Amino acid sequence: MRRILIAAGVMAIGFLAGGMLGVAEESKPVDLTSAPAGDGTSLMGMLSPWAYPDATWIEGASMSDGGNPKLPSVNCKTVLVTPDSFEDVTKYYGEKLNIDEKGNDAVKKPQLGGDGGRSVTVVNDSVFDEGDERPVKLQVITVNKPESSTTLVISRAAEERETHIAWSHFQRAPGEK
Repeated sequence: MRRILIAAGVMAIGFLAGGMLGVAEESKPVDLTSAPAGDGTSLMGMLSPWAYPDATWIEGASMSDGGNPKLPSVNCKTVLVTPDSFEDVTKYYGEKLNIDEKGNDAVKKPQLGGDGGRSVTVVNDSVFDEGDERPVKLQVITVNKPESSTTLVISRAAEERETHIAWSHFQRAPGEK
């Protein structure tokens, strides 16, 4: 009897954890513009501010624990796709995140004791040293804040019909320092 109760408990925890952690099943593309934004602590609440307009995902999105029991946190990730050009997508994120044309953070840095600020790193690996374009266009944007770190990897190969936006997000649990 005890084994049955333990097995049932493990199955229930697994079922609940799958639902609570936001593990999405592989399915057809989902329109993210119709998804509720939530309060910022759910998977969709964390993804929605970073989602490209009218982008869809193909293989779902996931949220899991941050991997360190001493630092309560979550990790989220998904890959979004859009038929829009690589240039349109990188321009959108540059404007949204206030990144200048050289890839620098154009947001004024806060004074000591301010809101903690952010640091932004942009790496563009779309051209060879000689100036010729590579067969794949690639830009990586990382935004670090005291409570979170978000990375966008934007790419499009010469033969592809869609621009890919890989999103990963680390978020400390509210109130954790």
